[in-house]
Amino acid sequence: PFLHPLHRSVDRGRWCVTLDDLVTFESEVRALWRQNGIPDSDERPNELHDDPRHGPSIYLVNDHYIKPKTLRAGGMSWALMVHPEGLDCDVFITHCWAEGVFEFISKVRHAWPVDFKARNLYCCFLANPQNGGLEEFLVDPSRSPFAKALMTAQHFLVIPNTQVSIYTRLWCVFEAYLALEYAEKRNLKIHLPSQVSLPLVVKFAAPGMLCSVWGFVTSYWWLAKMYGSNVGPLGWMVLTLLLSQAIQCTVVCAVESCVGSGTLFLVWAKIASYWVQMLVLGHGAGLAMWHLRGWGIVDSPTLAVQYEPGEGWACVPLAVSLMLVHMSSLWRHLNDLVAKRNGVLLNFTSVSDAVCTNVEDEKHIRERIEGRQEDINRCIRILSQAGRYDRALLVNVENGMSSKRAKEGANPFKMVTAIWTWEYWWVTDLAANRHHFFCVEVPLTFAMTAAFVWYRYRDLSIFAFDALYFGGIAFVALSKFWNIWDGDPTHYMMSRRTLPLQVLGLCLVGLACAYHYLGLRSWLSGPGGKRLSSECNLPMRGLQLITTEESESEGCPENLGEDDVLSYADCLTPCTKSFSDSEEYSSSEGDDAASPRRNPENAC
Repeated sequence: PFLHPLHRSVDRGRWCVTLDDLVTFESEVRALWRQNGIPDSDERPNELHDDPRHGPSIYLVNDHYIKPKTLRAGGMSWALMVHPEGLDCDVFITHCWAEGVFEFISKVRHAWPVDFKARNLYCCFLANPQNGGLEEFLVDPSRSPFAKALMTAQHFLVIPNTQVSIYTRLWCVFEAYLALEYAEKRNLKIHLPSQVSLPLVVKFAAPGMLCSVWGFVTSYWWLAKMYGSNVGPLGWMVLTLLLSQAIQCTVVCAVESCVGSGTLFLVWAKIASYWVQMLVLGHGAGLAMWHLRGWGIVDSPTLAVQYEPGEGWACVPLAVSLMLVHMSSLWRHLNDLVAKRNGVLLNFTSVSDAVCTNVEDEKHIRERIEGRQEDINRCIRILSQAGRYDRALLVNVENGMSSKRAKEGANPFKMVTAIWTWEYWWVTDLAANRHHFFCVEVPLTFAMTAAFVWYRYRDLSIFAFDALYFGGIAFVALSKFWNIWDGDPTHYMMSRRTLPLQVLGLCLVGLACAYHYLGLRSWLSGPGGKRLSSECNLPMRGLQLITTEESESEGCPENLGEDDVLSYADCLTPCTKSFSDSEEYSSSEGDDAASPRRNPENAC
């Protein structure tokens, strides 16, 4: 078969496109599909062919769009047609061809890593020449185009779909094997789509924002007159924060003990608890503002009630940062639901169940992965449960962190809150002495440093951020009473008065970080890797959106990650997804074997 010279001159690992190219590809395919230029196949019928969220399968897109267009251009791949010089691979995408092309592209866009260096992607149906000549590159799987691309990739996106389980195909398993090797050698990040669309975030966050506004207004104009003077502004912020955390823990523990985990009721309970937390924090912010507007007590003999001149410069940013922490927690919870849904779609059992239509390819691949089958099984199971697999996740769990906390990831807003708590009295005293520029410049400098640490180390900084966050809350909670032990009721230079307490607190935070990062914590909690593996061997319990005709008639789209506006959590239902063991599915390398559809009656 004819092979375009570009595929010999350009390194096979550089047959890549950009994310903007993928968007352009989608618009061209969608235009052709709307003109009925991509008819459904009688051999591989697709009941979602006419659904604008799914669209035609990549098989049909290849036959009716990619092959004709690239043949007219000379016979090269679509990627080299757009970029004849080639592009370095930053993001590698593993998937299968039976999925809808619009579903695939939407998930890629929502799964795109938060990394400024991630610009180019390798996708097999765009990278490989579809008009023939690919066979010579597949003789040795370890030197195939996708193996070469993986050598330079920094991210490995696993894109499941509603049609087939990608890990029933041996080529996808081999990709997972190579990704596992690179994850161990150079921290290749493996993850599922987990980004929630903006309309969905707004829909779930709006009630929380309304609750916080309602709490602020009612406490500021009404309730503050009744009991606002009992505690000072800082005291109200700390008390409402502790109360909000207690509410969430109580609600979640009570619901899990009554109805179990992985249920729709638990999803609603967690989301409602975030709204209640926002209400309580808004209430505390209103009481604090009532004080700061001069209606509280400045020179009270009770240290817990009085407040300092200039305290508004520290209290208001602290209240805002606490709100952002809780809003980001809600956003992370929604992302976790998307990751769980996609984990269910993987429907993974074991690499031994994967098949390949080419006997020689199957022989070579099984020889290559011999002895690593259990490692691959473990990697895919952790990916299914956690939504990602990388060195940071494993290191945190090995160091004794709970797998649940390790999966949540680092929250940069916690670090912002920590900065304002540890610098609370310094900002207050600077404002009291009219050094307003330094009130902003000092916290901003630390915030930029924290942003660099988060960007550089990401989830390896989880424990440090948490330690500084909770340590800062404890510091400001105790700082008002530090003068009692100091014996001097003067309160206009609180930064100096509380400096010994601040130094003591930071030393304790440093010891806690050393305790975790040096591995001492794992001595008490046991081997984290074995614990994580045992958890991921449990049956998959994920939350997935209803996709039956009845639910769709009620206006409930099926994909959390889509751009379509989604209804509330009543669209979520727990389910398990099963595929027929006798079915064959398409390879991510795009072999031409038949790809029978799974029975629609078994769809979740």
